Amino acid sequence: MEKQTHLLKEGEVQKVISLLKESHGSSKEAEKARADVVRYYENNQSRMHYKHYLQQGYLIGSGAIESAHRNVVQQRLKLSGQRWSIKGAQQIVNLRACKKSNQWNLVTQLIKSAP
Repeated sequence: MEKQTHLLKEGEVQKVISLLKESHGSSKEAEKARADVVRYYENNQSRMHYKHYLQQGYLIGSGAIESAHRNVVQQRLKLSGQRWSIKGAQQIVNLRACKKSNQWNLVTQLIKSAP
């Protein structure tokens, strides 16, 4: 697992796929899981430019996104007694994202320029 993680971070997705194809599961369940991972990597390798993303300073894990979801979305939408339509929830999420991204000035400019 550590070797594969290192290879992925170095941009060697195809090498990881090849190594996975050469290996074999120790049970039917393990073999199915291996085949599923190979299929996932093959279908998503165009998105797995981790070396480039890291060089650009981007986060490649899901932790930051999950944390933002809790902080930006759930904290506001799950207040006691609140009910939301999908459209209304999306509008609130958009406003919260602007606020949390320190771009509230964009919202105020839009409001000021509205007819």
